[in-house]
Amino acid sequence: LLIALLFRYVVLRRIDRLEASVRRVEGGDFMVDPVDDSRDELGRLSRAFAGMARTVGDNTRLLEQRVAERTEKLERLAHVDPLTEVFN
Repeated sequence: LLIALLFRYVVLRRIDRLEASVRRVEGGDFMVDPVDDSRDELGRLSRAFAGMARTVGDNTRLLEQRVAERTEKLERLAHVDPLTEVFN
């Protein structure tokens, strides 16, 4: 029983917190902090996941910005003649 409780505290609880971070990223919240700062495998995995989530979030924001810019340019082309600058 003592070993099971220790395993739950040392391993399973930390995995549950990491899984909660995964769910946040799935929901679109890419700004997750590492849930574990220990130096073992789970700590390294947690830090790597948080870094990956931030990178994905940065790239997502950049792509959304580019799509918005291109959409604006396309809308302008659809409504304004590029040579005369007169509305179509």
